[in-house]
Amino acid sequence: MPQIDLVLAHAVAKNAVFSIEGLDAVLRALDMAITYHEDGEPPQDRNLAWKRTHKALLYRRELFHSTRLRSLSSQNRIQNIISLVRLFRSASACLCLTPTENPQTLIIAGMLT
Repeated sequence: MPQIDLVLAHAVAKNAVFSIEGLDAVLRALDMAITYHEDGEPPQDRNLAWKRTHKALLYRRELFHSTRLRSLSSQNRIQNIISLVRLFRSASACLCLTPTENPQTLIIAGMLT
């Protein structure tokens, strides 16, 4: 069975959290920029440059939002891996597994009970 470096997995998970926090801050700032941009000129005075700028701001917001969703997904997958490894370690410690026993079977059996 391949070895999983839990210290590295925790570091990656921590970096995912930091990325999500940073993306949240960027999204808040971008939302404020969009709000101020919308409030800046009355609708009848909005020219082509204003419309292009507004579309660009909205597009950037969607890019950052999708990146945040991917970061959340990565964080969840990493946490699942860490949980499975912990489950395996606790199951193997309780059952005193020999190297020839199948740990995946034990993990699945433990999840079903």
